[in-house]
Amino acid sequence: METEKDSDLVVWLWAFLGAFVGVAVVENVFMHWKFMMEKGAPIIVGSYGAAAILVYNSIDSPLAQPRNAFGGQVVSAFVGVGTTKLFMLSPNFETELVWLAGALSCALASVMMGITKTVHPPAGATALLAAVDNRIRDMGWLLIPVVIVSSGLMIAVGLLLGNVQRTYPRYWWTPGMVGRDLRKARKVPNLDVEKVVEKTVETGGVSFTDVLIVERDRIVIPEFIVLGDVERNVLEVLRGRIQEYHDDMETERLSVARVSTGHGTLR
Repeated sequence: METEKDSDLVVWLWAFLGAFVGVAVVENVFMHWKFMMEKGAPIIVGSYGAAAILVYNSIDSPLAQPRNAFGGQVVSAFVGVGTTKLFMLSPNFETELVWLAGALSCALASVMMGITKTVHPPAGATALLAAVDNRIRDMGWLLIPVVIVSSGLMIAVGLLLGNVQRTYPRYWWTPGMVGRDLRKARKVPNLDVEKVVEKTVETGGVSFTDVLIVERDRIVIPEFIVLGDVERNVLEVLRGRIQEYHDDMETERLSVARVSTGHGTLR
């Protein structure tokens, strides 16, 4: 239990440091960027508070990976500004159409992020703010470079702090291993993955057919599954971790045996 608590404390610590440093860096950049200040840009767009929680706390989530954290914000900024500009052509925008522009901006951003596979929840707030926040709305298309710089800085801080006892990002563009996981996968020997037409396993009185099995010395998959390089690497990493666990347990057992033998000798 102490080990688990220590692990949680480490995660919370780096989540705190990441959010603090990430937000502080973005704020300081825009506070000292004379051009942006003259254009009325805020020191930070409000949606990046939520982005900081996601990027620095939920680093395993696909929504926090660079493709989503960067692409989702940029896509949403384009959608929000473009939609708002169209609504602003109406003389009744301020009095009657702001709410509609905001709702439509957020909805369209959600759809576009889904289409481009860059879903990033805080980016929905970016699209919304582009319509309903006077200061951000007045920036117009200048919001795009603000979002690009802010997202880049957030990810850069994540790269610096997210790799202390953790791994960030999990992937850059498409799901796949990077960093420690990739190096670990390369150390695992390529396995001849066994295929089975039908395999039934009895577990607690329940039968499972066509199961995928990952053991310390083999991988078995149903015949109808075709593995790509990424999927194969993931399975090999899992097999490697199982092997490491058994090796660690064996090492611990031998260590305990040696200590016990040593105590017996001293007596």
